[in-house]
Amino acid sequence: MGKLIKWAVIIGLAYLAYAEGPGLIERFGDGVDDLGSGLNRGAASLGQSRCVQAAEQASESFSHGLRDYSEPPVNIDSWERFKDKLEGLIYDAETECSCVQDSCQRATDAVGELNSLIADFDGSLRGSKVAFNPARRQETINRFLKRARELERQGN
Repeated sequence: MGKLIKWAVIIGLAYLAYAEGPGLIERFGDGVDDLGSGLNRGAASLGQSRCVQAAEQASESFSHGLRDYSEPPVNIDSWERFKDKLEGLIYDAETECSCVQDSCQRATDAVGELNSLIADFDGSLRGSKVAFNPARRQETINRFLKRARELERQGN
């Protein structure tokens, strides 16, 4: 009976490690990025890691702030301040994404699409009759970023 309990405990611990281990490693790895490359980054260089992170931050900032400017009337001065902040985040991402890995290229593609989306959105707020689908464009940006993160984890 004692051996059966030991095996049940061992199997339970193995299952727990299998089910929860990757998430724990990911969270631990995110916490040590300042010390070097995190555990979840594989063989990715530190600059590569910052590239994808900076691109994601720019995209998330746009997505979160978009709610404030999607319904008229829009305060153009407030939009200008927000757009300046976004341009700063995009500049940071472009600066960080000068690496040659595939993940940096995908992140650069996402940042380029985001920059274009912001320009088109700005034009539409100012009365330009540009037909565009911001939701679809954001999906494209998200796909680029997802692929960049996958490549980064693989060390590419």
